[in-house]
Amino acid sequence: MNLRSLNVLMAAVAALSVSAPAEAIRIVGTSAQAPFSHPAFPPWNAVDDNWNTIWSSGGFAPGSIEVILPGNWTLESVQTAAVMWPNPGPAAHHIYGRTGDGNYYYLGAISGYISDGDWFWNTVNAPYIFNAVAIYAVEGTTSWVGWRDIYV
Repeated sequence: MNLRSLNVLMAAVAALSVSAPAEAIRIVGTSAQAPFSHPAFPPWNAVDDNWNTIWSSGGFAPGSIEVILPGNWTLESVQTAAVMWPNPGPAAHHIYGRTGDGNYYYLGAISGYISDGDWFWNTVNAPYIFNAVAIYAVEGTTSWVGWRDIYV
């Protein structure tokens, strides 16, 4: 498959309409960064409040994205909407919170058979103040690493 065909297919995946759970409350003003991203699907798409845009690493696991919070927050939950392209399948992700001193604390995991558009709601029970949330894809063989949106 050539790059043009791949970009057309990824754009079709991104165009699928997915809506957030009614309970999702997003901290406004977040940004995101990732060590690897497909040029057409940058990390800030995961926090842009547009359900029809996606972030994609452009490759299979491992992969990661870090959501930078505007200031320091006590988190109650992390909500994510999955992008599974080209195929749904088994995957595992670990979620960490980063504190102001740069330490990361494990907040939970997402694992199992995942389909495009699946929502995950992870309750946070950590007694720390965080300035970022990182999600690491540690396993997955059927889909590129990516998220439709990330809420905290």
